[in-house]
Amino acid sequence: MSEQSLTAFYDLEVAPISFDFSVFLVLAENQRRQLEAESLRVVIVPGSEGGFRREDAGYEIDNKKWRLQNIVVPLTTLLEIDVSLDVCGSRESAKEIEDALAGPVFPQNYTVSEPISEFFLSSAVAVATLGNRLPTLTAPIQARTYMRDWLHSHIGERKGVTITLRESTYNENRNSDLSEWLAFAKSMNPDIYCPIFVRDTERCFEPLGSEFDNLVTCPIASVNLPLRMALYEESWVNMMVPNGPGELCRLSENARYLYFKVINEDADTASKLIVASQGIEIGGQLPFASKFQKLVWEPDEQAVLEREFYLMASQINATGEKKDSSFEPTQTRSPMETAVQLQMTGRTEDAMSIYQQLVQEDPNNADAWHFLAIIAHQADSLEVAEKFALRAISIKNDSPNFFVTAARIERDLEKFEEAMHALLTAISLDAEDAGAYADLAELLHVKGELHEAESAMMRALQLAPETVEFYERAAKMLHTNGNTDEAAAFYRKAIDLRDLSLEESKNRRRHMSEIPRVMLGTN
Repeated sequence: MSEQSLTAFYDLEVAPISFDFSVFLVLAENQRRQLEAESLRVVIVPGSEGGFRREDAGYEIDNKKWRLQNIVVPLTTLLEIDVSLDVCGSRESAKEIEDALAGPVFPQNYTVSEPISEFFLSSAVAVATLGNRLPTLTAPIQARTYMRDWLHSHIGERKGVTITLRESTYNENRNSDLSEWLAFAKSMNPDIYCPIFVRDTERCFEPLGSEFDNLVTCPIASVNLPLRMALYEESWVNMMVPNGPGELCRLSENARYLYFKVINEDADTASKLIVASQGIEIGGQLPFASKFQKLVWEPDEQAVLEREFYLMASQINATGEKKDSSFEPTQTRSPMETAVQLQMTGRTEDAMSIYQQLVQEDPNNADAWHFLAIIAHQADSLEVAEKFALRAISIKNDSPNFFVTAARIERDLEKFEEAMHALLTAISLDAEDAGAYADLAELLHVKGELHEAESAMMRALQLAPETVEFYERAAKMLHTNGNTDEAAAFYRKAIDLRDLSLEESKNRRRHMSEIPRVMLGTN
């Protein structure tokens, strides 16, 4: 069937003019892959109520048309495969397409006379639950290039934290609590972070109130869907309550997100019953979520927003990101949360005191032992770090992060076999841990296993294709191996990403100065 095309019918008689279309696309692309069809064709079929379904009667006809052209149609550009799109003017023309088909259709058993809807998140959850890799959305390269320029000009070298507002007139109880989000945004250290507000699509042409003065907003992302997707992918972290645009984050591998207020019993569309019907375990996570993608089952209150943001920030920083100094602990946080934030901001002695107190109170506190190991490692107390890391693993042996930390310590102790064993264990626990593969590559390189080292580094880049550090590490490795042309390409890729901090940019320029001029095609 590899030469055939899969034709997917999105029928507006039974389907909404909304971001639900993104789920439909992902499911259709999944079906195409399963069938090994060559291409994907999407046919938009008009409904009988002015071209739309009866359930969308709450929207004026001009609004419906606008949503079709500015939400539904542009979503087809976000699949990695090129999509052939037909927007039919009538159901009769859609029937002509159907009659002329020789290949498979999606949804299965769909006909224009008896339309079937297939746009439910539960179907995507089911695909992932069965162990299949769900297709994902990503912005076109032109959109990402534009957004990188926009971010550079508006926030400089700060870390962009995009806050997507829900301000809909439909189920207003689900809307963002603006006062809490504003308080959270204003609490950030402006030298480190820059909150970026994006309005709900429904309110995209209205200016934000005066309370948003002196805060960065991105109006173009509200009206241009590929640029919205690009902003999400280029942002350091995205934060929001459940809304339509949030599907772009949830269906992306590259967008880090925190998704608050998942349950709202005051809104019939966000009750526990409705959420459970989507196949999501209450209090759990989406089965297709990647690293740094989290559902938060608590309301969007400032204390919750701060806690979850800084916990994720600490986890990101633990992968090698630069530390920041924006956090000041408050009385509302647990001792562990406070210690993590202190450690993240460089106040290691204060953090260590708390960790030590925690292990005194509970000798089986594996996380505290792990953080103590990291602090000792950073202080070059390698034997002590090794002791703490092994203690953490002896208590909790199913955490890949614990084994990665242990591996780095063993490597610095020149215990290469122990380091290798720890990294392989980490990968067995999390086959998508890009950092573990990158560390494995460097360890293999030290051992002289050059081919295996390059393969491991390529796997790291495959899992985290926007990580500048990995491109630079790969370039150094290739250069050392004598693969100068490939090394130059990787250096160029690192430069093109252009999302480095000022400190990283300096390092990048230093690395570039080490590349022989012939590698860059200069004389």
